[in-house]
Amino acid sequence: MAVPEPTEVAPWYLRNITQALELNAATGQVYVRTNAAIVGNVTVANVDIGSMGNVDLSGNTLPVTIDSGNVTVYQGTTPWVISNTNAVVSGTVAATQSGAWTVNVQDGGNTLTIDGTVAVSGNIAGITALPPITGSVSITGNANVTGNVGIIGNIAGITANVTVVDGGGSLTVDGNVNATITSGNVTVSQLNPSYTTAFQEVLAVPFFPEIQVDAVYGLPTDQMYTREIGSATAGALTHQSLFYANSSTALSSAGLVASKAYMRYRPGQGAMARFTAAYTMANATAGVANVRQTAGLFHTGEGYFFGFSGDTASGNTGVGILHSYGGEPEIRTLTIGTAPTGAQTATITLNGTAYTASITSGNTNVTASQIASGNTYGNIWKVDSVGNTVTFSSTSAGPKTGTYSLSSSGTGTLATGTFSQNNLGVVSTNDWTYQSSWNGTPITFDPSYLNVYAIDFRWLGAGIVRFFMEDPTSGELVLVHTQHWTSLHSEPHVYNPSFKLGWISTVLGTASQAGVVTGASGLCAIQGPVEQVTPSKSWYALNASTRAQNTLHHLLSIHNPYHRNGQENTAELVFQDLSVALQNTDPAVVFMFINGTPSTPLLFDSIPNSSAVESTTTATFSTSTSSPVSVFTVGISGNSQFDLIPFRLAIAPGDTLNICVQSTNQITNSSIGIVWQPQ
Repeated sequence: MAVPEPTEVAPWYLRNITQALELNAATGQVYVRTNAAIVGNVTVANVDIGSMGNVDLSGNTLPVTIDSGNVTVYQGTTPWVISNTNAVVSGTVAATQSGAWTVNVQDGGNTLTIDGTVAVSGNIAGITALPPITGSVSITGNANVTGNVGIIGNIAGITANVTVVDGGGSLTVDGNVNATITSGNVTVSQLNPSYTTAFQEVLAVPFFPEIQVDAVYGLPTDQMYTREIGSATAGALTHQSLFYANSSTALSSAGLVASKAYMRYRPGQGAMARFTAAYTMANATAGVANVRQTAGLFHTGEGYFFGFSGDTASGNTGVGILHSYGGEPEIRTLTIGTAPTGAQTATITLNGTAYTASITSGNTNVTASQIASGNTYGNIWKVDSVGNTVTFSSTSAGPKTGTYSLSSSGTGTLATGTFSQNNLGVVSTNDWTYQSSWNGTPITFDPSYLNVYAIDFRWLGAGIVRFFMEDPTSGELVLVHTQHWTSLHSEPHVYNPSFKLGWISTVLGTASQAGVVTGASGLCAIQGPVEQVTPSKSWYALNASTRAQNTLHHLLSIHNPYHRNGQENTAELVFQDLSVALQNTDPAVVFMFINGTPSTPLLFDSIPNSSAVESTTTATFSTSTSSPVSVFTVGISGNSQFDLIPFRLAIAPGDTLNICVQSTNQITNSSIGIVWQPQ
């Protein structure tokens, strides 16, 4: 070994070497017994530092690669700093230090990966971004976050209060937040749309139900009606709690089951419907070709539906949302000019189709009443009679420009009459939005099974219409589509926003199988309370004739016509008050019927400034053929007033309220007054 020159390394010799070094005779290793200060760099292979002392690094660099085992670093009060150099650690570094100490991790351009738990006590300042943390983070002090925090998964184990302090930004939460608010304000920018009204008010307001129907006990004929055109059928499936509308396969046939009442729109309040429906599927993805199957809100010529278009011409028979608007019924009025003087058969031709009705000797009002009640007119015309006129309103939209006439055959002077047109029918515009074009949350469902559907709208002429479905997985009502109209059109999206609820199946062309729409129940309601904002209407009847004992005598009837000012009538009459005065020697009973069966057709006359009409025709009724909706008693030669509001006694267009009286002794005089609110 060469000896270095003294000028190169000074001193080049070791003094007291016998004291500085010790030889282990067993292993042949040499140990340094005392502290050694080495100035400069030392290149070594393996250094084993025992428990006899420390290695003092005087500010120099010690690159260390640890392949296995642990390194314990003891230090004083100054930090152990590694700077401008990478420290590559492939094992575990355990740093033991009593008291508080600081670890400065500087950006070296690489990733710092920590497996395990990092407990932070105090503030974390200056962190502008963090990589994804897949383990647990425990924060016992304050965490001031000036950027975005993205949390994937759930935050579990929070047992104390969480205080959110305004940092000038927004806290966005996707999902549900359960919070107890003790003070301050909480601003919610968005809720699940099904938790809000059509005007996006939090649904803390009560619903005002106007239609609630179910098929649990079959078809409730006091609330529902059916229309069967051609070979179609409609009704309720016994013991299955289902309404149904079966189109058959015959061309132009249509089956309908619907509520008698309309959901009457109130300006500035949302209106809503909830219902179930199932549709006939031709295969896994399409409905029946050339059969339109729908369920939803409608009146003649307009509506909002879920269903199948069945429109093979467009090449799309899939599920969709139908917006039907602008359609109007054809309305014609027959005025009787000459009444018959004998028994005759009247032939009434409507749009080229002839119908017959039996008429008898009487005046023109009687003839009009007999024609109105003498035929169903194919279930394609709705009929009212007032005075000497009969009004026919078509049940489908579009012009009906065929022949209209009246002729008669029989004995005596023949009946005559002429037709006039009240309203020219207009074909509806039908816009389908198929499922692939819905702009809401997509869901997967099977239309051939019952699904829960919901529709709500704000109207005002142009407000949004929202369409919901129950997600089969989550059970939540999901907003699947929103129709926008504001600033896009100059006319309302429907002309009349009051609707019935129903299920309809119609044959459009050659059909190889019938389409059957079913549904179990439905609701239509106004969002919020309904207050009376217009004056009530009323009418009366006076009669001085003697009424025989033990007979149910007709006093007064109020009829709600199908049409109003040349348009389809969609308003109910809700009765509020009844007052009765009788001159009699025994107590009397007052009966109220809806669509009771009189002994003779009732003759109706107009009520000034009212859409309703009235009748005081002398007739009798029977409780064996008519079921009363209310019964009251009046004392001997007494008078009584009855509050009808608690009974929600209402009649839909086409319905009649009959008021009758009966006593065990004759009644010599009667007077009656009734008050109602058109809604």
